[in-house]
Amino acid sequence: MAEPASTLAPDVILVMGDQVVQAARDFAEALSEAPQFQAWEQATWALRQDQAAQSMAEKLQAMQRELEPLLMLDAASAEQRAELERLRSEYLALPCITAYMQAEADLRALCQAANMVLSQAAGLDFAANCASGCCG
Repeated sequence: MAEPASTLAPDVILVMGDQVVQAARDFAEALSEAPQFQAWEQATWALRQDQAAQSMAEKLQAMQRELEPLLMLDAASAEQRAELERLRSEYLALPCITAYMQAEADLRALCQAANMVLSQAAGLDFAANCASGCCG
């Protein structure tokens, strides 16, 4: 079993810290080279370039903001709800949106697999101990 960090000499702690930083850099580089990450980057770029998708997203967000108080009070009309759902379905059916969502799901699966490996190696649930929800 490893000694607690508080009992290690400062120079040993620095070397260990450098090793951890290098391992993190190596991991980040490997992740950035993964086909899932590259596909996600491409899908993100394509989504940002798609003016129709951006316009529809703005309309959807505006309608959601407008209807939010009514929806919270269950006071939105059936027509308002139907229009919101129609717009949401139309948006989610756009090719750039479906491509983005698939790329995001694939990247999430890769991160979850990496979490399992890191958790096993570290002896703790890595994703449960990180601030981001991307891994778990």
